[in-house]
Amino acid sequence: LWQTMSHTNEGQTYITRYKVTGYPHLAIIDPRTGSLLWRKEGWAQVDPLTAEQFVEIASDFCSRHSFNKLPMAARHAYTGGVPLG
Repeated sequence: LWQTMSHTNEGQTYITRYKVTGYPHLAIIDPRTGSLLWRKEGWAQVDPLTAEQFVEIASDFCSRHSFNKLPMAARHAYTGGVPLG
């Protein structure tokens, strides 16, 4: 778990590297490769990301990925449970 403010040097580096376009922003990044594997950003009170939804998304993600195995070549990443790219 890592958190920073967008106006810091680290925050600006992250925003640029991972092309952040909205806030709030959550992401899962492979610590071995730096690859963005999943992201959710820009939700609001009208269409919130609930704790229950995040638990379901995180559980599904963890059942499909393992950091115990060697990283695979990047084929796709996930955003809101939908593949990126």
